[in-house]
Amino acid sequence: MKEVKVKQSSTSGKSNIRSINSIILRFPHFREGLQEVRDVFRQYDTDANGTINREELKKCLQELQLDCTEQEIDDLFESCDLTGKKGMKFNEFVVVLCLVYLLVDTSSSHHTATKIGSPVLKATFDTMIEAFLYLDKNGDGKLNKKDITKAMNDHFHLEKSPIHITATRFKEMDWNKDGKVGFREFLFSLIR
Repeated sequence: MKEVKVKQSSTSGKSNIRSINSIILRFPHFREGLQEVRDVFRQYDTDANGTINREELKKCLQELQLDCTEQEIDDLFESCDLTGKKGMKFNEFVVVLCLVYLLVDTSSSHHTATKIGSPVLKATFDTMIEAFLYLDKNGDGKLNKKDITKAMNDHFHLEKSPIHITATRFKEMDWNKDGKVGFREFLFSLIR
């Protein structure tokens, strides 16, 4: 994915993720970041129906001072509305914010930097991105079973992860059942 490759080039050599365990150890901070995203979600879910509709997303992006065309808003909404019910649930909204984080130079606007670039959100999104890059062993922007198996066994040469565990983890991430997990599917699987 183009967005992840951009982030990969800007963070190369700076990742602290060296094993599956280093990802797991970040979970408490990850939960804190998701709570902050949940607060942002509630703020923009103005009708309190548990989903963000296109107009609520548009308002959110405007308040973050993101200059998006109507078509870009439509594309962003459609690409992250996994259920196709014309309303983004929380996990879909997390994906939108992470994609915006990847695509926007947060230093270009003080207001945007305050919302997206908060230390907790930044750490949460960076963890998501670094975890995906760590798991993408061949660097093609898609995870496959071989990538997951290699990542789960890299640092445990004497204690390999059972094949059925790896297969189960992979199935949980492969939402569209095509045998590959893109960045968007990976994000959805982290937040379910």
